[in-house]
Amino acid sequence: MRNDAVLVRKRVIGLVNAVLFAILVIVFGHLRVISGPAQATAAEDIQQSIWTRTNQRGFEKISESGFGSRHNSYAWSMAWFKGKLYVGTNRDMLCYLALVFGTDYPPEIPDVDCTNPDYRAEIWAFDPQTSSWERVYQSPEISPGVARDQGYRGMIVAIEPDGTEALYIGGYLSKELLANYPARLLRTTDGRNFKEVKSRVPQVLGNIDTFGLRSFAQYKGKLYMTANMNPPERPRLMEIDLATLRDEGDHIRADITQVNPPQVQPFEVEVFNGYLYTGTVDPENGFSVLKTDATTKDENGYYNFIPVVTHGAWRLDRFGKAAYNLNEYVISMCTFKNRLYIGTGCGLGGFDFVTKVGPAPAEIIRINPDDTWQLVCGRSRRTPDGLKAPISRLPAGMGNPFSGYIWRMAVHRDWLYVATMDSSIALRNPDIMDLLNRGNSDISTLLDLVKSRGGVALGDNAGPNLSGLVGEKVTDLISGFDLWKTRNGVQWYPVTMNGFGDKFNIGARTMVSTPVGLFVGTANPYYGAQVWLGDDRFPFARNLQAEPDGQAIKLRWTAPAGSIASHIYRKQLLGMDIGLLKDEEAGPLGFEEIAVTREQYYLDPNVEMGTTYIYQVRAETESGELSSRSNLALCRMPGEGLKIFAQNPRPERQPGQWTQVITLINQTGLTQSSPLYYILEGLSEGTSLLNQSGTAENGSPYLMISPGQEGILPREKIRLQLRFSTSSRSRSKSAINYTPFVLTDPLEP
Repeated sequence: MRNDAVLVRKRVIGLVNAVLFAILVIVFGHLRVISGPAQATAAEDIQQSIWTRTNQRGFEKISESGFGSRHNSYAWSMAWFKGKLYVGTNRDMLCYLALVFGTDYPPEIPDVDCTNPDYRAEIWAFDPQTSSWERVYQSPEISPGVARDQGYRGMIVAIEPDGTEALYIGGYLSKELLANYPARLLRTTDGRNFKEVKSRVPQVLGNIDTFGLRSFAQYKGKLYMTANMNPPERPRLMEIDLATLRDEGDHIRADITQVNPPQVQPFEVEVFNGYLYTGTVDPENGFSVLKTDATTKDENGYYNFIPVVTHGAWRLDRFGKAAYNLNEYVISMCTFKNRLYIGTGCGLGGFDFVTKVGPAPAEIIRINPDDTWQLVCGRSRRTPDGLKAPISRLPAGMGNPFSGYIWRMAVHRDWLYVATMDSSIALRNPDIMDLLNRGNSDISTLLDLVKSRGGVALGDNAGPNLSGLVGEKVTDLISGFDLWKTRNGVQWYPVTMNGFGDKFNIGARTMVSTPVGLFVGTANPYYGAQVWLGDDRFPFARNLQAEPDGQAIKLRWTAPAGSIASHIYRKQLLGMDIGLLKDEEAGPLGFEEIAVTREQYYLDPNVEMGTTYIYQVRAETESGELSSRSNLALCRMPGEGLKIFAQNPRPERQPGQWTQVITLINQTGLTQSSPLYYILEGLSEGTSLLNQSGTAENGSPYLMISPGQEGILPREKIRLQLRFSTSSRSRSKSAINYTPFVLTDPLEP
């Protein structure tokens, strides 16, 4: 009865929230979103209205779903061009996928109607001065009902040699929809007149196997784009010499050539550190990241590509076995603070049933200027470059096993925003549920958890029994894409974990930073794509950190100016389920408020050894309102194999400062020759991130790391001294002295 009451209460709360949100959409939608003339509004007014009117963390929906037609499935491409936002769509995506894979669309899946698909892709423009949308282009038809373009997959604003600013749009179509035609490249200089760009050598861009133009970059004055090809043809990287553009009336001609060798299968391109980087797709060996300076070509006309990261970043499966192809694709790339961030994925939303790869959640890595790389989120692993452990302490999918893609990244106001594709809405179909609930995957593990137990003991609160929780009930709890932001790659702040409150928003497919704010375009193949605008400038607690302190967990953070108290929320980690529930959910499976304090630190004594906890903090203002949530902070309490031997606070220790010395004794029976990373495995996540080894003067192995490296927060400096017993008769032990101390004021955040 109690469990039923809990579920009923959650449904009632969810219904009330949905009604309130619908009222907001209706009221403000009619005032600001309807296409057509409207009163001019300055960018500052738009921003202020968003910050004061919406409860979606500073983001407001500014378009009708599907721009008034649910046929517009994805906001598939996006660019800021001459003071307006341009959005390219694809059409009836689920109907198209059913056609491609040769199956009738399953009738038991609601909310999709494939009886009369319309595949004519569209381009829409948003004018922030009038808050109005206008369709500026629609795909022509080859014959009645047969669209020339099914979607517009990529956009870029390029500066041509004569200074002309032009918007280039990559088209998409399938041989199942239109045989014997290639994908088109469109160009416009005014946002209204669009012409096709054709290659002087027809078989290059005019190859009928070219079905999609996805990723673009401008480098050394030339335009580069990735071209997806129908198998057995492999993906290509095309170079457009903008100096050769010639207007030939109804179209444009240019020199377009393939510049990648066949063994390089490009999917994403990005300029970083003076090179053109490409991320590849490889369903057998996992993705690679390569770079070129695009200077000299071989006898075949291909540039030299230097490998930077290979073998899918040496990914492991959940059993610790090599599974490089779980990182099948480089889905997204973004340069941020002199590092190149890479988002991975498995095809088809995390489970590529064509190549039999997955299911698996996506990971993030980042490449440094010297081409060394770090794991940002994912599973720890040994690689030829040493131990790689996630500097964010977050597992793959940012903790959501249904995040099959890290779909898009964008930099806005000194933040890196990262958006996912969440495939959990497919669980509404029992056949798909059965398909996923098998094999070696994090998703099958989670489904077992949800269906059989649903929760574990959380302090004194027992988790509810969610046996039989399938279909709509599952998706109500977990569906909708996640959007995160960070300023350092270590601490991550959730913006939304439920698709801005719409479970049918399976992904944030496009993001663009503009003077007006950050635009986010969604993929919603059920009711139509949406566009959201915001800046997420609300005050929030920052720099939350958590670490074991004896038998408790010590927290500290930086509260925003003007706050009078901080509310602390905690959740026990259930395997891979950080993203298991929506942001707003509380209770045994969600975040539970455990304390309110006026300080900027807190000692949580109600924890269990060998358990991982997740924390967030919200600041309270003088008016009683709560801020947005802080970054997530994960803390793993040492298990039975590693116990606290002694803890000696320094004499100068003050409340809120971490100046204690902790000595830990390894009791796992590891021998002297055991790898250091195994010995450190039982420590808290922060110390297990160290990977620089050497030898001290006395010959003992040691690890040392400087501030800001490999997951150690900017205010920390940590030295670990490991000393081994040499007796072969007794259990080998190692003493670890762990001494963090405050060096400077914390960096932002």
